[in-house]
Amino acid sequence: MIPVRVAFILPSSGRPVTGGERNLDALLQAFDRRKLVPVAIVRAGEIRGHLEERGIEVVELARLLPAGAAGWARYAALVARVGAEVASLLAGGHPDLRRLARLVDAIDALCADVPAGKPVPPLLRGPNGRRAALDRFLLPLHAVRVRRALARARADRCLADLSWDAAATGLATVERPASLFWYLQSSRPPGIGDGLARALAHRIIACGQGVGEVRIGRRAPYMTIANGIDATRFVPRAPGAPRPPALAHLPEDAVIVGSAGVLMADKGIDLLVRAVVPLLRRRPELHVVLAGRGPARYERELDDLIRRSGLGQRIHRLGWVTDLSALLPHLTVFALPSRFEGLPLALCEAMACEVACVATDIPGCRELADGGGIRLIPAGDVAALTGALAELLDDTGARAQIGARGRTRVLERYTFARALGDMQRVLLEA
Repeated sequence: MIPVRVAFILPSSGRPVTGGERNLDALLQAFDRRKLVPVAIVRAGEIRGHLEERGIEVVELARLLPAGAAGWARYAALVARVGAEVASLLAGGHPDLRRLARLVDAIDALCADVPAGKPVPPLLRGPNGRRAALDRFLLPLHAVRVRRALARARADRCLADLSWDAAATGLATVERPASLFWYLQSSRPPGIGDGLARALAHRIIACGQGVGEVRIGRRAPYMTIANGIDATRFVPRAPGAPRPPALAHLPEDAVIVGSAGVLMADKGIDLLVRAVVPLLRRRPELHVVLAGRGPARYERELDDLIRRSGLGQRIHRLGWVTDLSALLPHLTVFALPSRFEGLPLALCEAMACEVACVATDIPGCRELADGGGIRLIPAGDVAALTGALAELLDDTGARAQIGARGRTRVLERYTFARALGDMQRVLLEA
C-alpha cells in the first residue's frame, strides 16, 4: 500500500503554543506513516526546526512578489478578474473554474522569489482583519505560494486551519476540488477567506460542534472531529505528590486558582485578574497562577492591571510551563473566562486531572460542560466569575463532584486516540 501524502499548512511560524497549534503538532507526530505521510507547510521561523527534530517533512512557503512596477500593475489587473470569478462563485453562480485556474497560472508567471536577506514588506507577511481590502488583494499571491509549496510537497491532499490559508489553497487547487480539507479550530466570527474556503473545500472539519455552528451554521455541510488530549498523562494528583518547580515558591498551605494558555484578550485573563482581586483580599491563603505568554502589548496591560491591584505578590505569572500535566493537578480551581474559543485543550487537560473548572458559557466550553464537569458563567461577567470561584473554593464536595464529572466527560469523548483515529480515517477516505 502506497501511503497518502497530506500537506498541513500550519498557522504559525513559532513553536506550537496555542491549543490549536498543539493539537496539529500532536497529530503530525502520531499519524501511522505506513498509511499517511504528513508534510508540514510552514512560514519561516522556529517551527521548521521543531518539526524536523521530530522527523516530519517540512516545506517552507516561498517569499514571492510580482517583479517590478509592471508586474504589480499586471497583478492588479489579474486580481480584478479573479475577484469577479470569486464573486460569481460566492453568489451561487457557476464560474468557469478552469478560467480561474488559468488566472492563477498567469499570476504565478509574474512572481519571482525575493532574494535571501532582503526583507519582505510587513503588509505581505499574512492576513490582518483590520485591512480586509488589502487581504483580498494579496490572497491570489498567497495562493501561488501555496501552490508551489504543494508541488514541492508532492501532496495528494491538503489540510488548512486559517481561513486565509484555506481560501488560498482552494484557489491553488481549484481544478482538484477533492484535495482541500478546511479544519476549523476557532469560533471567532467569520473573516476574510471564510466564504471562498466554504465554497472550494472538499470537506470542512470543525474541532467542536460549537465551532461549526458559529463559523459554518447551515451555510455548508461540515463534520465534527473533537479535539482530544492524552488522558494517560493528564491524571488526578496522586496522594503525597510533590509540587512541580513552577509552584515550588508558593506556601505549603496555598489554595491555588490557575489558568493556562496564550495570554491574549480572547482568553479573558484580564477578566480573571479582576475577578480574583476581592477574593485575594478576603483569603490570605489564596494564590493565583497564570501559565503562558502572549502578545507583548497584552502582557503589559495585564502586568499593569496586576500592579494596580496591589496584590502582585500573590498573582504569579509563570511564563510557559513545558509540562502542564505536572502543574494542573495541583490547582484547587481552574478558570478559563474566554471571550472566544474553539475547543480549549487546556480546559480538557484540567478536567482530565479532576480539577474543578469554571469557564464562560460560549461555544467550545459549553459542549465540554455537558455532564456537569464545568461551572459555566456568562461571558464577560466579572462578578459572576468571582461568585463561582468563591462558591467552589468554599465547597470541597462540589469541587470533587465537578472534577470527577469532568474526567468522565473527557474519557467518554475527548481523548487524543479517538481524535487521531477519526482524523486519519477521514483524510484517507477522501
